[in-house]
Amino acid sequence: MVVGRLGAASLGNAWMNDPHVYATDDATAATEVERLIRIAGFDPKRAGGVTAWARIEVGGDLNPWGGLNGRLVDRDEAASLVDSVKQGSARAT
Repeated sequence: MVVGRLGAASLGNAWMNDPHVYATDDATAATEVERLIRIAGFDPKRAGGVTAWARIEVGGDLNPWGGLNGRLVDRDEAASLVDSVKQGSARAT
């Protein structure tokens, strides 16, 4: 399981219920991680299985220090970014 990170400056600019992205193949772990993300005040968004880890790490397309170019996204944009890649993967198979 991989949980995305936010730097101190990003956390200071984050709003309650902003999305926080994670990846896991374990349904039990997903339930617990989503609970913890909600307790922290964020909206959990699953990026996919563990193979999606690179998307949420530094340099990945779902990371502020990667494809997001230093910005945070709202839940609608996060859903769109995650879903667009899932749909592209489904077309490729």
